[in-house]
Amino acid sequence: MKRKKILLTLLTIAASMVGQTAWAQNPTTGTCGAVGNEDNVIWTVTDTDDDNTYETLTISGTGAMADYDDQSGDPIQTPWDTYKNNITTVVIENGVRSIGDCAFNGCTSLTIITIPNSVMYIGYDAFFGCTNVTDVYCFARPYYNYLTWYDYGCNDFITDPNDKNYPTKCHVLADELTTYQTNWSQDPDPNNNNVNVEFVGDLNDYVGPDIKWVLSDENDDGIEETLTISGTGTMWDFESPANQPWAYLQSHNYITNIIIEDGVTTIGKNAFSGCHELKTVTIPNSVTIIDNYAFQYCI
Repeated sequence: MKRKKILLTLLTIAASMVGQTAWAQNPTTGTCGAVGNEDNVIWTVTDTDDDNTYETLTISGTGAMADYDDQSGDPIQTPWDTYKNNITTVVIENGVRSIGDCAFNGCTSLTIITIPNSVMYIGYDAFFGCTNVTDVYCFARPYYNYLTWYDYGCNDFITDPNDKNYPTKCHVLADELTTYQTNWSQDPDPNNNNVNVEFVGDLNDYVGPDIKWVLSDENDDGIEETLTISGTGTMWDFESPANQPWAYLQSHNYITNIIIEDGVTTIGKNAFSGCHELKTVTIPNSVTIIDNYAFQYCI
């Protein structure tokens, strides 16, 4: 009996090691940038709950993602295909400009998606078949970004009430709630009026743990030329100007005024680098550190 127990234990350990080895043989990170931008966008899968399933997929870097469809528009294999059925969370980090065609097509276990304000374009069928999505955290401003839920692969998770009896919650910027509700709550297809989505305006734009940013049109000319940074404490550093929250906004080339409000103590690295049209900057006495390249190319 004792020998049988030992043998069973060894077999259990061996089976466990085989399972772990199979996962380990597959890469957990790599590049996924578009042509000409191949190495600038990175994908990484992580096992956040230590169960060897690698359920979180993060897309980071700068610029456009690659497309994952053929000339007929059919999906092709993605670098993360091995983990496809286990992915429950997709996080697109700030700096990524577009989500590729068919990028997450068929991720049937996907429940949570985060889209940063740098994303200007969601590719064709990017989320097709992702019918179990419960929450989308979208920091993108709709009038700056060429985003459309219905035509580009997001329709499956917000217009399929037959597959689920709950709406997908799209968490959006608080000050953009009305715009989202007006522009994105109506399905343009007259044959499909069952929109299963609930917009919730519970997000804010942060550039530090307790620091927010906002653009405003001070001249009433339709151009949001004034960038205001408010709050307390330290701004985050940015790896490059492309990682700035306002980097890919159309207004980026129109920012002429920057106002740092009292309470901010540190202006982060590359914070305003590349604001070429900048004319005035207001810096309060509370600021004690201006990090490297904060105002580079602001001429």
